Amino acid sequence: MAGKELIKGIKTGSNSVWKYLFSTPADALHKQLGPMMKDVRDVTFDDVFEEACIVLMENVKAGKLDGEETNIEGYLFTICRRIALRYAKKKKPLSIESD
Repeated sequence: MAGKELIKGIKTGSNSVWKYLFSTPADALHKQLGPMMKDVRDVTFDDVFEEACIVLMENVKAGKLDGEETNIEGYLFTICRRIALRYAKKKKPLSIESD
């Protein structure tokens, strides 16, 4: 799907655009970011992807993205990666205190 078509579909709330985003790009992103999420508890890749889709939708509706110049899948990957890194950084190792 072309960027312009994705932008238009997101603006209008098209089910086919969301189905596309939750299938094709989501699968590719899961393969790339899944290993980063393996040690993060209480957060799944689906949580990260859904949060990224909300950010994408808000940015599209705010007019921050131009469909002709923006690679939506790449943009979504960047958002997912940042969110995943944020969760990964929050994960802290258990500290063992000696008596």
